[in-house]
Amino acid sequence: MSAVITLEPRVDLQAAVALKADISSMKAPLSLKADKVKMLGTPGLQVLLAARRHFSDVRVEDPSPDFLDCLKDFGVAWDDIAANEAPE
Repeated sequence: MSAVITLEPRVDLQAAVALKADISSMKAPLSLKADKVKMLGTPGLQVLLAARRHFSDVRVEDPSPDFLDCLKDFGVAWDDIAANEAPE
């Protein structure tokens, strides 16, 4: 069974600090629910990329259109952020 973390609507600096603490206390596999994300800032992206490096089986579930747009704006490929298939 995987640990599940629901991402905040704004994954900014403040949310990134809390997210890092949450991820650090988890064991693999890890699932991140991104259905409510409206804004993903640089600190949040850094935490997600670090989590992906630390847990090779990080899954991002139900990414919101805004989450996907933010990844695209950052030039981040889905494979860099998640172990599961990209949404269509």
